[in-house]
Amino acid sequence: ISGTKVAGRDAFFELMHDVKEGHVDAIVVYKLNRMFRNAYESQKYRKLFKKHGVKLISVTQQIDEDTSAGRLMTNVLSDIDQYQSETISDHVKSSMREMVKQGYHTGGTVPFGYDLDPVIVGKKTRHKYKPHETEKDVIKKMFEMYAENYSLRYLQTYLTERGIFTRRGKMFGLTSISRILANDFYIGTRRYSCDGYEDLCIENSHAPIIDMSLWNKVQARKHSDKLPEPRKKKDLYAL
Repeated sequence: ISGTKVAGRDAFFELMHDVKEGHVDAIVVYKLNRMFRNAYESQKYRKLFKKHGVKLISVTQQIDEDTSAGRLMTNVLSDIDQYQSETISDHVKSSMREMVKQGYHTGGTVPFGYDLDPVIVGKKTRHKYKPHETEKDVIKKMFEMYAENYSLRYLQTYLTERGIFTRRGKMFGLTSISRILANDFYIGTRRYSCDGYEDLCIENSHAPIIDMSLWNKVQARKHSDKLPEPRKKKDLYAL
């Protein structure tokens, strides 16, 4: 797993446990950035290694951390590694945003009702969204029934009785149905969020399944339906 952060690296924490238990004399890495690409975490765990008498050895970087010059060099390399990691991350985010603007799929789950259509771009194969042959009819029926004042519970029963399930083979939940009815992806709008950048909202990004007239009817009803007020209790319960 990427050395950008230690979170989520189970094997790394197993190693740290062995370090604390005194089972490790030295940790050998190909390069320091294979273990850390964050200057703070690099310094934090190197202090832990020193505390437990563990040497961190880089095969391709001859650095002696027992000397002041070696410690300085390690700190400098840690800052450089973090800078390179952040630069690569910025480039990837910028490229992903550009792909979104051009209507390409950038990974993740494809919304129910849509499929991916491969497109050759130069020497690469990209994918664009297209309505699914059968699922699009399910989406249309859900919107039409809700616009005709059928309840979410009725829609759930309707789908289940006809053997229509999610792509994981599970029954559609009320929350899932409600989210579908509020998702403007079905009118051709693409939304994309990325840390450090302004959110994108691109209209007519792909072929819509729902027309604007039906969409407006459904949204008008959703906004008119009020959720019941939660019961107010003075008693404190464990759960």
